[in-house]
Order: sequence, then C-alpha cells, then structure tokens
Amino acid sequence: MKTSAIPQYATASKALAAGQRFRGTVLLNHLTRLAPQLADSTGTLDVDLWAEKDRAGAPWLKGTIKGVLKLTCQRGEHLFDWPCGIETALRLVSSDAEEKKLLADCEPYRVEDDRLPLRDLVEDEILLALPMLPKCEDPGCAGSRLGSDPGV
Repeated sequence: MKTSAIPQYATASKALAAGQRFRGTVLLNHLTRLAPQLADSTGTLDVDLWAEKDRAGAPWLKGTIKGVLKLTCQRGEHLFDWPCGIETALRLVSSDAEEKKLLADCEPYRVEDDRLPLRDLVEDEILLALPMLPKCEDPGCAGSRLGSDPGV
C-alpha cells in the first residue's frame, strides 16, 4: 500500500488500483466551512485515509481523523477542548441508483469525474460529528447549574 500526504483531490480509480493510503495533517484554518464552528481554528488534525476494495470487489474509502478542536461551551460560554476521534467508512458509488440502493446498509459516497475530494471529505466528516450544542464535561461549569433547581 503506497502512502502519500493528504492532497486536496485524489483520483479514485488510481487510489483503488494501488490501494493508496493518504496519511498526514490538515490545518484547521484551511477547513473554511468548519472554522466558523470553532472557537479557535489554529491547530491540526491527524488524518489517515485509505482506498480499498472488499472481498466482493466493492470500493471503499476508510480512515480515521483525530485531533482536538476548541469549542465554546453553550452552558458556561467558555472555551473547552473537544477530542475529535472519527472513524469513517465510505462506500464509493458512481450513480444515484447505486447510492439509493446502498443507503440503508452503509454510508455511500458518490464519486464524480473519478475525483475524491479528500480534504472536503475530512471536513464533512468533522461537521457531521460536531455536537449541535457543545457542552464541556466540567461538573463545576457555571452554566451546568442553570435550570438544575427544581423550583425554577
């Protein structure tokens, strides 16, 4: 399996034929759709993606995305570290019909023009994993006591 850095795009057929692996870091401030969701967009994510075919010959893009994101606690309105640990497995498909057929069994991803937008895929996976209302785990968080009094 050949390893290369995380490019913006990869050629799907080439990546699958070579069993290509993409391993490296992605700067958070380069993920423009994610940046507004973060309290601080400095830092990096460690990304490890690989293209493979399963026993039946079905194409997949699998991998992990790890790092720490700075979010704002919605209770105490302060910054906190949110550990990002995502495992992804995308079944690569080439048509709407194939995508609809597989939707119940796995997470299909429609490949267009034989291009895999790797950085966009990483960003999509993080956006999907982010909590809708970020809250720290600190039991002493000032906001965690709001509304906890049954008499309120």
